[in-house]
Amino acid sequence: MSAPPNICVFCGEPGNSKEHYWGQWAKKHLPGSADRTWHDVRRPVASAGGVLSDSVRKGPMSRQGALRNQQIRGACRVCNGGWMRELHERAAPILLRLAKSEWWPLNDAERTAVAAYFALVSMMWQLADRETMASTASERKYIMEKGVPPSNWIVCIGECKGQDWSEEIMYTGFQFDSGFENSKANCHQFVSTFGGMAFSTFSFPTAAFAGFSFAVSGILNEFALQKIWPLGGAVIGTPKRSLSDREMTKLGNLFYIN
Repeated sequence: MSAPPNICVFCGEPGNSKEHYWGQWAKKHLPGSADRTWHDVRRPVASAGGVLSDSVRKGPMSRQGALRNQQIRGACRVCNGGWMRELHERAAPILLRLAKSEWWPLNDAERTAVAAYFALVSMMWQLADRETMASTASERKYIMEKGVPPSNWIVCIGECKGQDWSEEIMYTGFQFDSGFENSKANCHQFVSTFGGMAFSTFSFPTAAFAGFSFAVSGILNEFALQKIWPLGGAVIGTPKRSLSDREMTKLGNLFYIN
C-alpha cells in the first residue's frame, strides 16, 4: 500500500520532499547527457475474452532533464537527511570502484551496503507510478529500521559495456497469483546500470519466494550476474562477461507478459 501524497512512504510522518532517486551525491559521478527523460508505463490488460494485450501510456517521469537528475517525491526531509543519507554514504565508496569495473571479492558488509542502496533506488523509482508499485509499507519500514533489504528481495550485480544503457531503466511490477487488470502488483523486477555496473532487484511474496528464487538462479547464470542479497552463496568477484545493450533489454523484459 502506498502512503497518501503528503505522507512519507517510509516513516509515515506528515510531509515529504523531492529526492534524487540515485541520491544527490551520485549526480557528479553519473552525469546525464540527455536533455529529456522518456517514461513509458506498460501494463498487460485483459479483454472480455481473457486475452492479454499491451497497454502503454506516458509515465509521470516524462519531462525535461536527464534521467539521472530526476527527483521523486515520497520521502520526508528527516528520512532524506538521516538514514537514507547514511545508507548512501556507506555504499558510495564501494559503488564508485565497481562503476569503474574495479572488481574484488566483496565481503558481507560491502555486499549489504550495495544491496541496500540498490533496493532503495528501486523503491524510490517505484514511487514514480504508484499503480505499478510493488514495494509494500512493511518493506519500506524494514529498510528504514534495519538498513538492509527485506528478506523477500533479491539483488544482483554484473557488468555492462553497452552505450545505450548508460541512462536506462526498465521496471516491471506484476502480480503473482491473480489477473493483471486492476490488480495490485506484489512482485517486481528493476533493471538499470551504475557506471559500468549492471544491476537488478527482484521482490516476491514470502509464500512464493522459494519458487521465484529458484527461477532467478537461472537468470543469474544466463546473464552472468552475481547475487549479493540475500547473503550467502559464492564469493562475489569479477563477472564472467559484460552484458551488451541487447542483453540488458532482454534482462529487463523477463517478467513482462506480452
